[in-house]
Amino acid sequence: MLDMGFSEILLFCIVMVVVLGPDKLPQAMRFVGHWYSKTRRLIVSVQRDIERELNLLEMKEQLHKELEQIRTLEEDMQQQLKEMKQLINVSPDHSQENVFQKSEASHQIKSNEMVKNNDIR
Repeated sequence: MLDMGFSEILLFCIVMVVVLGPDKLPQAMRFVGHWYSKTRRLIVSVQRDIERELNLLEMKEQLHKELEQIRTLEEDMQQQLKEMKQLINVSPDHSQENVFQKSEASHQIKSNEMVKNNDIR
């Protein structure tokens, strides 16, 4: 992590013992350890926040893509609905006339058959 070898760490410890003395060395090591752990937690917290923000950005991008697809589908459906309405508006009279003519023709055929067969009741 700090890219220090064993000899460098040993030299650092000897300097600490000489400068601080054996009485203050444990207290100084606790102080350094305390600040090291705080710094480490801060760094980890910042990393998590950055990762969370990146994930949120990715989710937002995905959401925008999905919304764009939904809008495209909605436009297609609106266009199809408009075309269907135009087809319905163009031929409602013709279709009603055709249904009426077909039902009238089928009744005429049935009545003719009944007259021929003397099945009138």
